Amino acid sequence: MQSQALAGAVETNPAERRILIVEDDEDIRTTLASILTGEGYRVEMASDGRAALSTLSASTAPDLIILDLRMPTMDGWQFRVQQKNDPSLALIPVIAISADASPQAAAVDAAAYLRKPFDYASLMMTVDRVLLAFDRRRVQSRMSQIESESAEMRRLKNAFIGNVSYEIRRPMNALLSLTQLIRDGLAGPLTPEQRRYLDVIERNGESVLNLLGRILDLANLEDGSLQLSPEDVNVSNLVQSATASLLDQVRAKDLALVIDIPAGLPWIRADAFRASQVVRYLMDNAVKFTERGTLKILGNASLDGRSVHLHVCDTGIGIPEPSLPLLFDGFYQVDHRQERRHPGAGLGLTLVDRLVRAMGGQVSVESQVGTGSRFTVTLPVAGRMDSPQGER
Repeated sequence: MQSQALAGAVETNPAERRILIVEDDEDIRTTLASILTGEGYRVEMASDGRAALSTLSASTAPDLIILDLRMPTMDGWQFRVQQKNDPSLALIPVIAISADASPQAAAVDAAAYLRKPFDYASLMMTVDRVLLAFDRRRVQSRMSQIESESAEMRRLKNAFIGNVSYEIRRPMNALLSLTQLIRDGLAGPLTPEQRRYLDVIERNGESVLNLLGRILDLANLEDGSLQLSPEDVNVSNLVQSATASLLDQVRAKDLALVIDIPAGLPWIRADAFRASQVVRYLMDNAVKFTERGTLKILGNASLDGRSVHLHVCDTGIGIPEPSLPLLFDGFYQVDHRQERRHPGAGLGLTLVDRLVRAMGGQVSVESQVGTGSRFTVTLPVAGRMDSPQGER
């Protein structure tokens, strides 16, 4: 959006432009002013280089200087030396004008050169060309500055996240360790009610640590510091290991779980741990928003044989169509009354999208409110059907 706004600055109304004419010949000076004013430009005039410097010091810098080279008191070459040495003036483009066709005239290092006498068309074509080129350089410079500032802001943000996460993680780990010691009886026997309290402490402590881990992963993905270790991965083993930790939740909600990964499905090339995270986040999302019915994990190869599709399907509450394009944005949560019953920071699907893309794949979603959702992860196949390093 900002880039588009800056690019739009190239198309500027002449009325917003100021041009300084530096010319000792009054007839030429007034003729140039008349032409440029007629085209909508705002014009200032000076009779020599010294008068031009005085004008520049007393007003806002112009967008363009039309500079005669041969003038009394201070000529165009001397003016250019002064201009280049002043940081506030150095970048103003200059069109040099002179009746002199010698190499010395061209050595003034101007954006353009017009030899006297010149006609209206040549003048306006040169003015338009120089201003357009200057605008483009200014926009590119500003965009580079914005990109540099954005990169620095991301670095500072991620450093802050890392520091805050460490400061929270350290006491949280200590709290959970003490909780485990109490559970082991080191503080004496526990009543059933006390054990329930410990369960609540541990469950919420693990939830905080899990959220911190997701925030750190997202920050590292955004600044490119997350290290991936690609390897050949068996899809069936990947799915089985990723879903193992969620089986108790599936049983607790009395949901059916169907896993259909064909035996001949090609291996994928991915970071095994991160690919497992992707499946786990999608399954966790499916369990969270499905109250009854069936969860499915299906696998198939693409028609061209270059990738594998993993589908995570549920019969949950579904997602409204307007929310689908925003689903993978950080911290976004679909805002309808039923879903707000479920806790979460809205980072799981964002991480799925970023991790899959980092591994050279893509993720998509189809959903219908009241029917359920189908998330499809596409990852590249490995170089061979069987991994030379054994099953993973």
